[in-house]
Amino acid sequence: MLITTGANPRVKATMKQTIFYENNEAPQNIPLASVLNQVDLTSNVCPAPPPPPGNAPSSTRSVDAPIQPLSQTPNAPPPPLPASGSSGGPRKPPPPPDLYLKKIRKKKVRKTDTNVLSVKFGCLEEKTFTSASKPVKCSQCPAVMSNLEHLVNDLNGEKGDTSMNWICSFCGATNSVAECDAKTERKEDMLYVPEDQVLEPEKKEQPEVKKEGEKSVDLEDDSILLFTLDISGSMGATVCQRGQMKDFDDDDDDVDDDSDSPDDQSIDDNVVDGSKRRRSFFSNFFTNRITRPKTSGPLPARDQIRVNQRTIRQSSNDYLSRLDIMKAALIQRLKDMKTTKPNVKLGVVTFCTEVNYLADGTPSKQKSLCQSAVNDKDAIQKVGIACKPPGPLKQSADRMKTAVKGMQPVSMTALGPALLMSVAIAGQQNQSKVIICTDGMANVGIGELSGDSPNDDFYDYVSEYANEFGVSVSVLSIEGADCRLTCLGRVADATNGSVNIVNPKDLGAEYAGIISQKIVGSKVEVTLVLHTSMYIRDALNPNDKSKSWMKLSIGNVTSDSENYFEFGFKPKQSGDKNEDDDLKEVPFQLQISYVNKHKSQLLRVITAKMPCTKERSKAEEEADMVLMGAHAVQSTAQISKEREYTMANINACSKKAWFTQQKRTRGSNFTPLQTKAQATTISELDSYGGYIFREQQDEALMFGGNLSDVDDDLCPTESSVRKQKKREIRARTQKDSSANMMFRNAKINKSALLKK
Repeated sequence: MLITTGANPRVKATMKQTIFYENNEAPQNIPLASVLNQVDLTSNVCPAPPPPPGNAPSSTRSVDAPIQPLSQTPNAPPPPLPASGSSGGPRKPPPPPDLYLKKIRKKKVRKTDTNVLSVKFGCLEEKTFTSASKPVKCSQCPAVMSNLEHLVNDLNGEKGDTSMNWICSFCGATNSVAECDAKTERKEDMLYVPEDQVLEPEKKEQPEVKKEGEKSVDLEDDSILLFTLDISGSMGATVCQRGQMKDFDDDDDDVDDDSDSPDDQSIDDNVVDGSKRRRSFFSNFFTNRITRPKTSGPLPARDQIRVNQRTIRQSSNDYLSRLDIMKAALIQRLKDMKTTKPNVKLGVVTFCTEVNYLADGTPSKQKSLCQSAVNDKDAIQKVGIACKPPGPLKQSADRMKTAVKGMQPVSMTALGPALLMSVAIAGQQNQSKVIICTDGMANVGIGELSGDSPNDDFYDYVSEYANEFGVSVSVLSIEGADCRLTCLGRVADATNGSVNIVNPKDLGAEYAGIISQKIVGSKVEVTLVLHTSMYIRDALNPNDKSKSWMKLSIGNVTSDSENYFEFGFKPKQSGDKNEDDDLKEVPFQLQISYVNKHKSQLLRVITAKMPCTKERSKAEEEADMVLMGAHAVQSTAQISKEREYTMANINACSKKAWFTQQKRTRGSNFTPLQTKAQATTISELDSYGGYIFREQQDEALMFGGNLSDVDDDLCPTESSVRKQKKREIRARTQKDSSANMMFRNAKINKSALLKK
């Protein structure tokens, strides 16, 4: 089912859910203090009183939290920063804007309710009713004519006029429609396919899957998959990874003698396998056994030295470089994908000071980016577009294994040029993927982040470029490294890729998880249309209750992608007629515009009516706790991405208060799934709140106080400038661990929440 609310559906076929309808939304008071004060509602909130009868106003909830005042007075300016030439401290952050701390005050916040709608993009793979006609749109709102509308004859039309009218179920506007369009059959779930567009054949809607043992074989996936690997000098650092050398032991047991490509015979036989050589070197120490003399007593000094040396050498066999472990994980993926995804076009791009495209191991396809072009954005794109895409993995697996084993760590990190070049290569085919694995910050070429003036705008450009050609970018950072994920992760977040800081030994599992995520649509735009009596809530602008429809540009989506919307009923002004007092159900319409694998522009329209109630307790009893938890975590992270830390904390506190109240009032009736969802949500919100808290502590130490998150009573222009300065500073000072959790939580879904 595509559309679900926070209430469990009673009838799945007709998508009936109960939503909470309260025209005068009851607020709760949350202390808005300096952002150093962590507001915790879980231990201070009391169970909510029962809903008031009739139109009586709901009671407000006041929450007090312990306050830790700063040593600095609220209106005092921050102390001057140390001089640029001073030593012994961290790198000097950018100068702070003219922002100041706000005095502690109370802020009214809307109580959390169950009015949450989930959009599951996995439905784009499902078969539905298809229409070749053009969608008929309302003249007053974005709604598309659906099965809910009723046709009426145009009595005022001229003689011979065959047009008819239909009344929009969302805004009430009267629209004309041609007779041919009026006769078109309409369902609650429709896919509009223009005649000049290509729809995937029916037999390919369900990919052919064969069984070989316990592994499924996907023969339909022929997308481009590029591994963009860091081989800079820092990748030569060793880490303790006992047992990882077994991935290099099976030399050529999986190599086929016959080949489908004539370029197989042209592979350089002189490629040195440094990892295998090192393994053989280590194995010599295991065979050099020392015979202990038969005489009792301590060993002679010479023999004791030899034993100590052998012990040291044996223990050194447990230490491998980051690059060796990365190569082992990739080789293992090659073996698995050769069987399970034989038609995937897998290639490798390596970067150090230079950027090299190894393609699929075929020498004729390989290309290097010249040193003079690493700072030229247009030149990098031209080189990438000119590169030949890799061939199917079933033909190139052996060549790829040889090429991967030959990689050696050298020099610096030209991550920016490698990223752009990889996107340009993968962009030759829609719905392709780029996986970046690095352990350092970009310090060569365009996109350099190590200087005092990092080129942040470059990564926004790469995001737009990747979305234009339907490329998903994932970023894996090696644990213990500083990669400036706050910039690099923006590309993955914008293209719906994955972001994670991983232990080297977990690289194989991360690779497998990213590869398994199938892209089902690119250039995705979602439009949600509600009845005019309702509005869509904006977490960054909670006072705006005027929008009855909203359009979002999402980019790429996978079969696991989920987005959430919050909605409510507009408050009535004094003197308004109570037309909606007896409202029993309201209409919803979701429009998903996307580009499929064949680059055809399609439109999916889902329309439904859902029941509503004024009894908050009834809506909460039917609430989907997992959905509510995933939305709470995702919405908090989405607010943090805008660097509004106080708003994020308030949102998290409000959601935790709701979950705590549910546990107290009806926890005895919880199912095991609801209990797990409630505990996991509060744990995730607490954990992420800790990251925000530490960021704010560091901010206070840097500037002598926190940058204000509260809108000043300024003109909109000045307020906008202040907010932009705050975002820039917080983005440049955010730690990788905090950025990693922020980006991961911003993409969380129901299944991911339950796995935590």
